[in-house]
Amino acid sequence: MFTGKQLREYRRRRHLTQKQLGKAVCMSRDAIAKIELYNRVISDIQTLKALQKALNIPYDVIGFIPLD
Repeated sequence: MFTGKQLREYRRRRHLTQKQLGKAVCMSRDAIAKIELYNRVISDIQTLKALQKALNIPYDVIGFIPLD
């Protein structure tokens, strides 16, 4: 389970703004902000894959291992 709090931590470690991350993963800045602000659980596999790639998050942290 990957949450908004974790997303914020990884985004800040990479020195990215919400807008920059949103552009990298094809999401709006507002969507990123809401996930972080409300500490939402990110369960959509495509979103998790995009975030993992953009932020270089270890698979065990993000909660899945890709099969492809």
